[in-house]
Amino acid sequence: MSNEEQKILIIEDDKDISSLLTEFLSQNGFAAHTAANGLEGLNRALSGQYSLILLDLMLPFQSGDEVLRKLRRESDIPVIVLSAKSLTRDNKRRPRPRCNRNRMGDRIQNKTFRKS
Repeated sequence: MSNEEQKILIIEDDKDISSLLTEFLSQNGFAAHTAANGLEGLNRALSGQYSLILLDLMLPFQSGDEVLRKLRRESDIPVIVLSAKSLTRDNKRRPRPRCNRNRMGDRIQNKTFRKS
């Protein structure tokens, strides 16, 4: 499958980050689609048309943790969690969302985006 055929869903409420990711993925030949909240993101993710989900944890209407839990009940699509949430001191004690580490694609990545 070529990059052009692979659709990636970005579930992110920060418009700047969403635009940055969309631009990067598009420049590298991927079809990037966005959802700005957890409810919309979960509905789109369950449509079956995406090869990968990039998921923020701090989302309006439904948290990324909840989106991932519900998504895992119904789908095995790879998910990369992108979140600044784990960077704060208070969240070090907080359990991370359950990603299936036996499958390629489920990862947690801290947001380290910087504007040039």
